[in-house]
Amino acid sequence: MTLEERIHRIQQGKNSEFEWIVEEYKNKIYTLAYGYTMDAYMAQDLTQEILMKVYQNIRSFQGQSSFSTWLYRVAKNQCIDWIRKNKRRIDHTILEDGEREFRDLRPSPEEKAIKEETNQRLYDALGQLPERYRVPLMMFHFQELSYEEIGKALGLPSKTVATQLYRGKKLLREKLLSKKGDDMPWTVLL
Repeated sequence: MTLEERIHRIQQGKNSEFEWIVEEYKNKIYTLAYGYTMDAYMAQDLTQEILMKVYQNIRSFQGQSSFSTWLYRVAKNQCIDWIRKNKRRIDHTILEDGEREFRDLRPSPEEKAIKEETNQRLYDALGQLPERYRVPLMMFHFQELSYEEIGKALGLPSKTVATQLYRGKKLLREKLLSKKGDDMPWTVLL
């Protein structure tokens, strides 16, 4: 069954098909939400809110753009609304919540420790970037979206996305390489 057929069935009231949409898009939505909140628990909550919003509004999807573009637009708007409502809570939680859980599939304890430290430093550096650079970087690298897809989702021209990715990578590189005594091979990642 194609995506269009599933969406059409959901719009006609066959709500059981929505489970497929959740499974297909929940990780991508979570990554986007994490890009805004920089907190795993808040991103999980926000992901659920976004999926509820998509479920409530799927009948308004008319197919004028791809479904993923429509979904990312809904998700982005929900993230922005959520950030506005929770700005103080986010700042407070990020300051107090020094530990984040990074899951990996079957790593050794040593590999897990190295991966967690690397991820922590990377996400800390990402969290210091302005939103206009952080969100496109996460969409490009973690969700593997094209410049065009990011542009459609964020309402930006592809050239602007390319500029933001370039500047974001440059700022991220500067932040990661500026730490004295840091022996991480960041140049491999950047």
